[in-house]
Amino acid sequence: MFGITDYKPTFYSDANLFLSEQRPHLSKIIEQEIAAIWTVHDANTNEHWADCPIVVQLNDIQLEFNALYDNEIAITWNSIDLSKKISWFNSPDLILEWRMNEVHQSKNYIGQKINDILLMELKNCGFLNGIYISLENDYLTLFNNLDEAVIQFNEKLTHVRLIKIL
Repeated sequence: MFGITDYKPTFYSDANLFLSEQRPHLSKIIEQEIAAIWTVHDANTNEHWADCPIVVQLNDIQLEFNALYDNEIAITWNSIDLSKKISWFNSPDLILEWRMNEVHQSKNYIGQKINDILLMELKNCGFLNGIYISLENDYLTLFNNLDEAVIQFNEKLTHVRLIKIL
């Protein structure tokens, strides 16, 4: 799926189902340090390709976040081999590649420990939107932005409601 070998995410639109299945995994990443943040980029334009997952590599766990439609998110664990080539629907002109710490200011967050994780829901409609990761000195969010997986750092959140996970 998404041109990634052996990648088979389960997408969630229901917060309760997401929490019942993902809470045990999310609890394991508390106190883990961020080692790298991997994103897919178009090799021709160098732009981030937000239709593919964002991978947050921790000490010994790989969190893989993705978005679908405007109200579904997926988190998988250790299922993406970042060394394998991405084949986007066999399109020969589109060359996609994994890049480490290239999006926004991701290098500033390497080495920070995760303190807490919260679920994000859109205030106006209750759609499951993403996760908020509280770090030692900052925070980052992984969320669905109209069918694209987006990562932001320390951005003001006015459109979401945060739900305690742990």
